[in-house]
Amino acid sequence: MQEGAFWMWRKRSLIEAELGMKKEAIASAQQSLAIAEKAKNADYVKMNKASLKEWGAM
Repeated sequence: MQEGAFWMWRKRSLIEAELGMKKEAIASAQQSLAIAEKAKNADYVKMNKASLKEWGAM
C-alpha cells in the first residue's frame, strides 16, 4: 500500500470489520488515522475515530 494512502487503510479496516476481524480492523483504522492526521485530512480523522470508538478501541 502507498505510504500516504489513508483512504486505502480506511477501506481495509471496514472490510476487516465486516469479516469479523476486529483486531485487524482496529490496527488498520489506527494506521489510517495516523496518516490522515499527518495529512491534515479532517474528514478521515473523524471517520476513523468514529470507527475506533464503535469497535471499542477509543
